[in-house]
Amino acid sequence: MSHSPPVRPPAPANSTPDAIAPVRTVRIADPRFDEILANANDAIISIDESQAITLFNRGAQRIFGYREEEILGQPLNRLIPERFVARHGGQVRDFAAAPEASRMMAQRGEIYGRRRDGSEFPAEASISKFRDRDGLVFTVILRDVTERRAAEHLLREAHDELENRVRERTAELEERNAQLQLEIQERRRAETRLAEQARELARSNADLEQFASVASHDLQEPLRMVASYTQLLNKRYRSRLDSDADEFMGFIVDGALRMQRLINDLLAFSRVGSRGKGFQPVSLEDVMARVQTNLRAAIEESGADISHTPLPVVHADATQIELLLQNLVGNAIKFRGDARPLIRVAAERRPGAWQIAVSDQGIGIDARYAERIFVIFQRLHTASEYPGTGIGLAICKKIVERHGGQIGVVSTPGQGATFSFTLPDREEPAHAGASTAH
Repeated sequence: MSHSPPVRPPAPANSTPDAIAPVRTVRIADPRFDEILANANDAIISIDESQAITLFNRGAQRIFGYREEEILGQPLNRLIPERFVARHGGQVRDFAAAPEASRMMAQRGEIYGRRRDGSEFPAEASISKFRDRDGLVFTVILRDVTERRAAEHLLREAHDELENRVRERTAELEERNAQLQLEIQERRRAETRLAEQARELARSNADLEQFASVASHDLQEPLRMVASYTQLLNKRYRSRLDSDADEFMGFIVDGALRMQRLINDLLAFSRVGSRGKGFQPVSLEDVMARVQTNLRAAIEESGADISHTPLPVVHADATQIELLLQNLVGNAIKFRGDARPLIRVAAERRPGAWQIAVSDQGIGIDARYAERIFVIFQRLHTASEYPGTGIGLAICKKIVERHGGQIGVVSTPGQGATFSFTLPDREEPAHAGASTAH
């Protein structure tokens, strides 16, 4: 055994590791103390001033691997690792001269013992001294702490691992927190941009409203004057001018009237969102009746046959739904070809919505243009073939989207077309109107 710094008491001049002078062994007169020493788990070792072992209990035999008869009288150095032997004597002298009768050896460093097989082990030990008639006797009580040190080592490793995990988790949380801060900042910037876009949109809508007001009055007034005075000229000077002049004045009047229609359609398109009314229950039966009244002249002229299935009550803007159906039915009449228009309006219940379809047997549309026809000013025919401004279906699409639905067309050239749109349910229940066919 040893403790740091190790010391060794001075030995007699004639003592060597292999030749030890005869020493007395410690004998306990009281058999009770003998039993206590014998059964103690810790090693109890006594040495004399020459450092020869005089007491070696069963605990010491178990820990160091020596039998009592082979270790008594041997130098204590046999139980000390070689690297600590040289300084052991000084430590013993210091303790011999010290006033205290005992001390913990670990106060001066870690302690190690050496077993019979040469292996080392960590230990805890205390040393005490007393003087009898033959001189000082030193007694060491020593405990093998190999298992405890191993457990402490595992505990330290577990503690270090836990600290590493805590540091790693803390770093992850800090990184995540920094990322969240960046996301919050980015979201705030996005919200700022959205707010600015909303303000810009509000300004744009205000400008659009102002344009609508100007278009309603200031732009249409010169057109009315052009058309009126051209018609007056044509009426008053028809006989005085040649046929070319009459034709030119006809072009002027027609252009002015088409411009008025274009302005009115643009106004209608711009006001779908800005001038829309609130949603309320609307009977599509009633709407369909008004549409047929509005289109009476075109229906009579074309001989159109219009019928419909029972139509539901929907939650919508009544004015816009009327304009939507009127545009679709009006287009079915307009693009009829040479045959008598046969038009059918049908309602079908879908999950969470109603689908309304307007079918005809007219000239049809090439599937390549199924999306293009809903874009403003997109026309597939010239104004001379089929009059119009190319805004009607764009208005329909805008109305349907304002109501949260979708619109599309299925068609084959020469075999008619079916325009269908959806109107999501806003209030339950939505109920069908009376069955009526026209």
